[in-house]
Amino acid sequence: MEDTTQNTTSSSSSSSSSTKKYRIPENPSLPPLNFDIQPGRNAPIRQEYLVPVDRKEKSGEEDNDSDKDMDDEAEANDAKGKVGEKRHRDNKKESKKNKKNQARLQRSNGLCLAIIQGKECPYGETCRYSHNVDEYLKNKPQDIGPKCYIFETYGRCPYGICCRFGSAHLNGLQSVVDEKKVAEVGDSLQELNVLSKDLQISLRKKRDYPRSTYIINQLSLPTKGVAADDNNNNNNNNNNTTTTQPSTTQASTSENNTTPTPSSSSSSVIEKPEIEVSDVIQKLTKRERVKIDWKGKLYLAPLTTVGNLPFRRICKGFGADITCGEMALASNIIEGHAPEWALLRRHPSEDLFGIQICGFKLETMMRCGEVLSDENISFDFLDINSGCPIDLVCSMGAGAAMLERPKRVEQILRGLSSIVEKPVTIKFRIGTSEKDPTVHKIVPNLKLWGAEAVTLHGRSRRQRYSKTANWDYIKKCAELSSVPLIGNGDIYNWRDAMAAFENGSKVETVMVARAALIKPWIFTEIKEQRDWDISANERLDMIQEFVNYGLDHWGSDEKGIENTREFLLNWLSFTHRYVPVGLLETLPSRLNDRPPKYFGRSDLETRLSSPNVVDWIKISEMFLGPVPPNFNFTPKHKSNSYEAQGKKKKKKKKKKQH
Repeated sequence: MEDTTQNTTSSSSSSSSSTKKYRIPENPSLPPLNFDIQPGRNAPIRQEYLVPVDRKEKSGEEDNDSDKDMDDEAEANDAKGKVGEKRHRDNKKESKKNKKNQARLQRSNGLCLAIIQGKECPYGETCRYSHNVDEYLKNKPQDIGPKCYIFETYGRCPYGICCRFGSAHLNGLQSVVDEKKVAEVGDSLQELNVLSKDLQISLRKKRDYPRSTYIINQLSLPTKGVAADDNNNNNNNNNNTTTTQPSTTQASTSENNTTPTPSSSSSSVIEKPEIEVSDVIQKLTKRERVKIDWKGKLYLAPLTTVGNLPFRRICKGFGADITCGEMALASNIIEGHAPEWALLRRHPSEDLFGIQICGFKLETMMRCGEVLSDENISFDFLDINSGCPIDLVCSMGAGAAMLERPKRVEQILRGLSSIVEKPVTIKFRIGTSEKDPTVHKIVPNLKLWGAEAVTLHGRSRRQRYSKTANWDYIKKCAELSSVPLIGNGDIYNWRDAMAAFENGSKVETVMVARAALIKPWIFTEIKEQRDWDISANERLDMIQEFVNYGLDHWGSDEKGIENTREFLLNWLSFTHRYVPVGLLETLPSRLNDRPPKYFGRSDLETRLSSPNVVDWIKISEMFLGPVPPNFNFTPKHKSNSYEAQGKKKKKKKKKKQH
């Protein structure tokens, strides 16, 4: 494989100029630096790589895209309008219908797991899966490839004749077992936190939560309603939120991200605990916990859908120090909901791993914490999501809506820190509105409430992911915070990360989110302080690695193949936004830079940069074989620059259209 990666050697430069605070690459083949840039600009791609655009087409593109941000959560944007919402609902219904049809087909054609393992099926003739091995083999698609990653890794493949790479380990109908490999690997690579059938049954039955009940009674906390002193009902908070704010903060706020200066006066900080804690509860909250050293450790953000276990393994390979599972609803966890429990799974390579839960009811959150503790679930810290801006979450009082109810934040922190033996952390946004940030009133109290650390995203709930993150405000909050503060927002290159620690900043470390989806090697860039001009072949190797991890996680049978494909396509809907360093006129690149149409230095690099869903499907077929007939895919996290839908149609249908 040709390696075109350019390693950048760096040296310290003079501090006389504000643009020379960073270590500037000496490699002359890299683009020069230019810090005089505006957010949301077009990516500065060299002229020779730009695709000529017709003037009429260019004008139309500008009209359509000028006011659209590159929001990776754009499917939740309320500004779509009725037509856009209807189209989104129709696409969603069509996708859901196709999935149901595919699932029904898989059940009818799929082979029973008991038969695969050579056991007797307990359901007998009522089993919804096939018991006819000959019929299954007759209809089984051709193997995708000659090597089975699962067999090569573990010495056995549990999917037997159903494995789409079965020729690597099948002898007739029997799956070969490499005893030496099995003994060598053992359980060292097995995923942790798998929901057992016994635990699921236990959760679905009436279960006692003695510790949660006892602590709630001791604290005399409301379990279902909201404290009387909380703000108005959350449904009205978007329009009627009033917050006591220092006059200096109001005076210094403007729409162009002018940084409010949080006041340390008593009027801004809740100094007196709102809940009186008994001696028994104090003993519980003060018990010894393993302290986590957050300083300088790079934190991969919990990312819904795309932040799955295989993706986290990719980021660990590139140097991420801290990983966290996708946001899980506390109510679903205590109900034994299998898909929700799947979000808690941990790979042994994740040496510093957190579980993130979301909810607004104290009783539910505490019961969730009690289950995680009592069932010996493997995690190093428990994170509370108080930053999700999606309306579906906020409308029930959870996520970013909790910022408007500081007493509820206090109750949940005190309750969970009393139940869970591991450190409890919390993630916030700066407030409901960027014009009136409020989180600086909360962070001084977090240690008293039981938190061990806090992550702060430098945008408001209403901003979602638009405009730029307010890092000046993040640094001000770090000075006021009683616990280590982790900064989050717009970290896209190593210079952004280094800037978070400048000028005596008390920010403990940084969390990387969307940038990791676009270029997971950002963790290597930050640690080595270099601009990595990664080759197209290396990026393709990374995709192959993700596919291998996906087959390990979701399975190498037909169902596992399609799950791996779906999550791969969702990830490719982000990776195509990466513009190779070698194509840029100037550095650094920014997260919200919009690439014009361009072609790469090779056909592969051009395809990897395509915003067309059909091209993503073709990339998936390189590793997972052809997609089923009439296959279609709609990205779950749609950016406004993406095509709304990609379909793989039969050639006959295409001919009819011409």
